[in-house]
Parts: sequence; C-alpha cells; structure tokens
Amino acid sequence: MAYAVSFEQSNTADWNFQFSATDLDTNEVIDFSGATDILFVVADDNGERLRASLANGKITLESPTVLDVRIPFGEMGGLCAGSYQIGAVYKDAAGDVNQLLTGRLSVYNGIAKL
Repeated sequence: MAYAVSFEQSNTADWNFQFSATDLDTNEVIDFSGATDILFVVADDNGERLRASLANGKITLESPTVLDVRIPFGEMGGLCAGSYQIGAVYKDAAGDVNQLLTGRLSVYNGIAKL
C-alpha cells in the first residue's frame, strides 16, 4: 500500500524535501539502507517530466530510514504552473519493487527569481 501525498512547489526554486515511511503491515519504519534503487517521478499526460533516483544522485539516504530528495530550480523551471502526478517506488534487497507513494504536485509560478 502506498501513501497518498500532495505537494505545492514554485517553478523558480529548488524543491528539497525529506521523507520516511512506515510499513503499514508491520507498523515499522522502512529501512532503505538495503534498497538497490529508489525512483521518484513527476509526470503529466505527456509522460515523465522529472526523475529523481539514487542512480542520478537526486535521492540520497540522510539516514537508513530517511530519504533526501533534491530537484534543482533549473529543472523545476521546465514545469509550467499546473497539476502533475507524482509517484515513488523502491526495490528492496530481496529484489521486490514496492510502491512508496503516489499523489499530486501543484506547481505555481514563482514571482521572485535570482
């Protein structure tokens, strides 16, 4: 079972967030230290727009149970104001792929720019 989430984010700023998750079956915090891959995707009706993963370095382990996601403003600037689908999966040490979260990202036009 995946968590349902929603985010709001400017398209003129870095999008940085951390999250941890609890296994809803065991009520234990998920240990990501054995994960072989973690993928976070932002998509619209035309397909994938942004990708963060362990492989591309945009997802790192802050601790065994906390993921740190960092998407730079240069990539956020490619998103027009609007609503996008988001989702995340991870592959555990046993090779099982688990849905971590699904939801929506509301992007708004930032006013100030550096």
